[in-house]
Amino acid sequence: MSTSLRPVTAASPSPARDRTQDPPAPEQLLDVTAYAARPGALVLSVRGEIDLYTSPLLRELLLAQLPRAARLVVINLTEVDFLGAAGLTVLLTVRTRAQAAGTHLRVVTGAPLVRWVLSAAGLLTVLDVRPDLAHALPPAGGPPHFV
Repeated sequence: MSTSLRPVTAASPSPARDRTQDPPAPEQLLDVTAYAARPGALVLSVRGEIDLYTSPLLRELLLAQLPRAARLVVINLTEVDFLGAAGLTVLLTVRTRAQAAGTHLRVVTGAPLVRWVLSAAGLLTVLDVRPDLAHALPPAGGPPHFV
């Protein structure tokens, strides 16, 4: 069962949009969906842009899900179009909170861009980064395996 943490909204505005209008709300640039992929494993799929403008919303949505998590939280970034420094701070904050709660955090990069940003920031050795959900989730019917 999948739970959208808020309504799905229109995609990011095109760069050619009228700059005299108010900027889109963070909710229009970012979407997070939570679902239990396996017993004891919660997947939080993020779609959109993670920057200074949207990172407070992302932080709020991710931290709100930690109490639901059993042993493993997977943050799926495969549909992220942009990952800025503020997004990296959110990932580190969520990792710290998860560890304090006894929950293991994994990050799925998918796109080379996201992996490159994590690498450039030196976070590939700090975060438990996996290339896809298949490598991030424990085998069906098996307990979470942490390496």
